[in-house]
Amino acid sequence: MEGDPAKPLGRVRSAVRAGWRAWASHFWTTTALLGALTALWQLPQELVRRRTPQGLSIGLEIVIGAAQAVWWAPVLAGQIAFSLWLFRGHGASVRVFLAGARRSAAMAAYWVILNTAAAVAGRLPQSSGEDLGWRDGLFVVVALVGLYFFLRTAYAPAVLVDLRMGPLAAIRQSWGLTRGRVWPLALLAALSFVAWIILFVIGARSFAVAGSLLSLCFGPLLSLSYINLYFDSQGRVAIPGPENSTR
Repeated sequence: MEGDPAKPLGRVRSAVRAGWRAWASHFWTTTALLGALTALWQLPQELVRRRTPQGLSIGLEIVIGAAQAVWWAPVLAGQIAFSLWLFRGHGASVRVFLAGARRSAAMAAYWVILNTAAAVAGRLPQSSGEDLGWRDGLFVVVALVGLYFFLRTAYAPAVLVDLRMGPLAAIRQSWGLTRGRVWPLALLAALSFVAWIILFVIGARSFAVAGSLLSLCFGPLLSLSYINLYFDSQGRVAIPGPENSTR
């Protein structure tokens, strides 16, 4: 992979460059499957979010989270399979996307685990905002631990599709792949967040509009950059382009 492997910023820069080349080499198919499809898939979820009352019980939060995981699983699994295939130099293939969607059960199970953990963590006591106290400290600690866990398990979706492991095995595999390699993922996540903030302001402060714009404008690039970092974590080279499209 290009860039200094000892520098997280160099890894992310190389991943983004490789992702850009992959996107440009198969622009329309990649935009449709990694961008437009995600934007369309967000619409029903946004309608449900607006109609869902606040203050739900933890049981209902887990059920809704599980339903969202089932809804998103085929798309996410198909997108990862498509990106893996593209980065291996085989070109863009809708058939591969559909084949990857068959891993939706394992993908849904993985996201149910994460959503359940997030729902439980969200029930921890928070302060009323009057004075800083132990509740605020506990909330900060839980938030940092949750972020660290998310980053260490970030490759689990790719492992689920690429190595066809179960959700728990994929989490363990991702934990090993991210050992000493958390910062590149953190930087890529930060770039995604900054892009979302900009689009949130442009989209008249609408979560739905910002999410759709992020998917359309940056979704393919972020997805392909993520897969490139996944390959790099295994010591594999994945930089597709016209010069090695048959590799």
